Amino acid sequence: MEIALPFFIAAREARRQGIPLVVSGQGPDELFAGYARHTELYENRGEEALEVQLRNEVSVTHKTNIERDERAISFCGVDAWFPYLDYEFVKLALSIPASRKIAVGKTPERKIVFRELATELGLPNELANAPKKATQYSSGAARMLNLAISEYVPECRDLTKRQLDLRVQDVLNYIAKQLELPIRNDVMHSYDFDVKLSSLIRE
Repeated sequence: MEIALPFFIAAREARRQGIPLVVSGQGPDELFAGYARHTELYENRGEEALEVQLRNEVSVTHKTNIERDERAISFCGVDAWFPYLDYEFVKLALSIPASRKIAVGKTPERKIVFRELATELGLPNELANAPKKATQYSSGAARMLNLAISEYVPECRDLTKRQLDLRVQDVLNYIAKQLELPIRNDVMHSYDFDVKLSSLIRE
């Protein structure tokens, strides 16, 4: 939920300004080895193991990330676009050897080829090589939710993350209804990850 909240707020503002589309940057961490666990896997089990892991993560990203984000955005009546998860881009990214994505011991040490491309396209070095900071932390959403739950909903403090997510989803549904925002149920209508990305795993 703490990840979906920034998308929800951005989409709500986009709708207020008459902007019909929200562009998401989801995907590069799974495609270009952006997590600390990727470095650990690369060091302990080698390049091939990491490449298999990245393919597996990409093949399920629609369930772990995209459905959540598109639903949060769609609550506000605007469309979501995930350019890094375009099928051809995914296929190209997964064809790049893991050794071009990880540079153990260097700073930064992950998403190397992705950062190099950003620099080549003219992005300032301080941005292209900025340390990774998850959306929920850089936006302050995680802290805001934790404070709100502790102060206003003490009975939720002992819920599991899944239980809390379901409770918050009910609240968002209620808010959307009160604000007369359209709630779309055709999540992932433009993506067929199950078929397309699973086929990449078999190639």
